[in-house]
Amino acid sequence: MTRLRDSCFMGDKVARVYGGLDWVAGDQVALLATATQWTHTDYMTIESYDNATGDITFTESLKYYHYGESSSTAADFSGVDMRGEVVLLTRNVRIVGNDTDSWGAQIVTSDTVELNGVQRMGQLIFDNVECYNCS
Repeated sequence: MTRLRDSCFMGDKVARVYGGLDWVAGDQVALLATATQWTHTDYMTIESYDNATGDITFTESLKYYHYGESSSTAADFSGVDMRGEVVLLTRNVRIVGNDTDSWGAQIVTSDTVELNGVQRMGQLIFDNVECYNCS
């Protein structure tokens, strides 16, 4: 999740957020509503993302207005940052393994029997999780 650094208007194909994100072409994002119309969320596909400037180019034009500022508005609004949020939808969770032993991360789910005889059955369901450098 990041915040808009400039306002975006209906018809724009570019939004400015913070640089240094690992977003890539094809990722899906949501620009959440910032006006009184709570349904004015834009669901967009990234065409390109400039890691240095934070400029996102979308494959299509925005349908709604989204408020942004270069810095937090919390000091002006009793601690509330009013800038629009941009949420990455494609990869909600990213698990990255550390390559210190050539194995990376290990994700283990198992069954076990407690000392009192209670059997615990392990189950793992992943949805929108990216695993990188995991064995």
